[in-house]
Amino acid sequence: MDKDERDFGDTFEDSAFSGNSYDDGYEDSRNDSYEDSRNDGYEDSRNDSYEEGGENRYEDSYEDENAGGYEDGYEDSYEDGSAGSYDDRYENNYDDSYEDSAFSENAYDANADSAFIDNGSDQEQYEEYPEEYPEDGYTDGYADGYDEYEEEQPRKKGGNKLRIVGVVLAGLEFILSALFIYFAIATEVVPIKYALIAAIVLGIFPILVVLMQMNKKTGIVGIVLSVLIMGIVGYGIYLVRHADKALDTVTGTKTEITVVNAYVKKEDPANSINDAVANKYIFGILKTSERDKVNATINEIQTTHATKLDIKEYNSIYEIVAALDKGEVKAFITSSAFVSALDGSEDYQHYSEGLKIILEKQVETEVKIEEKPEEEKKDAGTFCAYISGIDTFGSVSTRSRSDVNILAVVNRNTRQLLLVTTPRDFYVPLSISDGSPDKLTHAGIYGIEVSMDTLEMIYDVQIDYFLRMNFTGFIDIIDALGGVDVYSQYSFSTAMQTDTYHYDSGVNHLGGRAALAFARERHSFGDGDFQRGRNQMAVIKGVVEAMESSQLLKNFSQVMDELANSFETNMSKKEVGEIVQEQLDSNKEWNILTYEVQGTPAMRPCYTGGANASVVLPNDASVDYIKDVMKRVLGGEIMTQENLTANSP
Repeated sequence: MDKDERDFGDTFEDSAFSGNSYDDGYEDSRNDSYEDSRNDGYEDSRNDSYEEGGENRYEDSYEDENAGGYEDGYEDSYEDGSAGSYDDRYENNYDDSYEDSAFSENAYDANADSAFIDNGSDQEQYEEYPEEYPEDGYTDGYADGYDEYEEEQPRKKGGNKLRIVGVVLAGLEFILSALFIYFAIATEVVPIKYALIAAIVLGIFPILVVLMQMNKKTGIVGIVLSVLIMGIVGYGIYLVRHADKALDTVTGTKTEITVVNAYVKKEDPANSINDAVANKYIFGILKTSERDKVNATINEIQTTHATKLDIKEYNSIYEIVAALDKGEVKAFITSSAFVSALDGSEDYQHYSEGLKIILEKQVETEVKIEEKPEEEKKDAGTFCAYISGIDTFGSVSTRSRSDVNILAVVNRNTRQLLLVTTPRDFYVPLSISDGSPDKLTHAGIYGIEVSMDTLEMIYDVQIDYFLRMNFTGFIDIIDALGGVDVYSQYSFSTAMQTDTYHYDSGVNHLGGRAALAFARERHSFGDGDFQRGRNQMAVIKGVVEAMESSQLLKNFSQVMDELANSFETNMSKKEVGEIVQEQLDSNKEWNILTYEVQGTPAMRPCYTGGANASVVLPNDASVDYIKDVMKRVLGGEIMTQENLTANSP
């Protein structure tokens, strides 16, 4: 019995607890053959012998019957069925199924867990009798494959994480690109076709980044590319938004500001309007000019202090300051524009430096300009615009003298731009002076619409738009650009406040304040105001050239901010956008023509102030000539600068 049991155990353990148990074919073969043999031989023999009651009979029957039943049945079954099933089916199935698929990511979950974990009895018996298990059987093979799987998983997980990062970045890149296109279109200066091209190009990159994630190496390159593109597009959004904000500020101007101040002598003890009212100062005012705004200021003062001011009226600003100097009045109330005009006169240059402001009020008024119907302007493709350059510190919307007076005659059909410069001291009747002549520059004191109306009277054209720029704002623009190159026809020196500047004949690189002093000077030249006009144009040209260069990108946001503070126009954002889009679409050069209206210097009394002042008497032949040229340009005739200059009287 010991031998039989030992042989049975060896045979059973060698088969049942080796890797053979992993295979379903072997298990079915072994169980069927063994059970049938054992039941037929051993069980029947044992039962028959045992029931007859004797141990010896049991042993004999067992040995005889078991030898015939167990050994023959089991071994035949095992060798014929199990061996065939094991050798053929197990080896083939194990090699194909287990080796090829068991340790892939999916096969492991499906097969290995069910084979190793579910068969808990195998694992428990292996732990209890490890010496009885084969060295190269199921457990060793499984362990080796599992080790390989464990080593592979971090690499796969790392690759998956990298792939996710790439896809997320591609999504963010797509969103940023969409925002960039949207904001670019919102500026109304980018043609739709260029926006579509940009959208297609920027849309390809996120798709490319996603496709690159299929491979680890290209995936890393895709991530770097995506980050780089997002940086570029993000900066583009910043620039576009800043430019759009500047356009919103500059365009669509419908108002201007009149600054009404109360002045006293610089040495006067009064430091506020309260002091002047408390000490019962006499205030001087002009009889007619800006009376509505001055009266509004006076009424506010009287209401606030519950008292009535002592007022004296005068015909001109010159009479007021004369009364101030004599002590007839202790203070006066007027528009700051009149004090600016006083500073520009021969007898009262820099007079404001001896004054002190004890009250400042800003009064906003609407600019009323008669415009062409929208369809008429669009169909004609022509318009005239007034470019006004003021020379004051503060807001560009502030009413002030107009030191630069340029009429731009535009024909978008023929791509011609005629710039006509009129001397600031041109001695002509203003639209509000009832025929009394004055300097053209003084028209700006009464509002930009008065300047436009006066120029319409001179040249017999309709002016649709204005573009106003503040020369003092150029200081910050030029400094932000790192300076500008300005051409000077002459060598000269000039002073501005406490600083002195020298300029050589030829190109000069100027900072903000030096450029402003260059544009202001007129006393150093034989033709005075005419040369100042040329110098101002030279400064404008230098700024435009600097903005066309890489200097603009170095400090773009600051330049845009200063432009918004120094320029304004009544053209709508849409109208500006149409002109810019038209230029980008056609990419054609403009034929730019320039002309300076001529005149003769003289001394004459002016409507503003009433005193004699330095003026320029118009050359009627020059005026009539350029009036005819304007009509020809608007009519579509192509002209050249050579012909324009040669035919001038």
